[in-house]
Amino acid sequence: MKENNETHQPKLHRPRRAADFGLMGLGAAVILLVWFAVANSTDVTISFWGYHNQTKVITVIVLSAALGGVVGFVLGRRSKKRQQKD
Repeated sequence: MKENNETHQPKLHRPRRAADFGLMGLGAAVILLVWFAVANSTDVTISFWGYHNQTKVITVIVLSAALGGVVGFVLGRRSKKRQQKD
């Protein structure tokens, strides 16, 4: 009897290139965001819906990035749910 070695070895799946490029793009965006925040560490005045405050640019950048991430996550989940229904 001849043994089939292919059944005993687990198949290795190679990650998709699109996912690799997405992670590289995300890493580049984070590096640029940190670099921009450090380079612009001055105080600014925030005026938003009647709220006025003096804060550092890095705080504005971090809050804006976090808000954008939350909005992108929510919209991404909604579009995935719509695709699954179809």
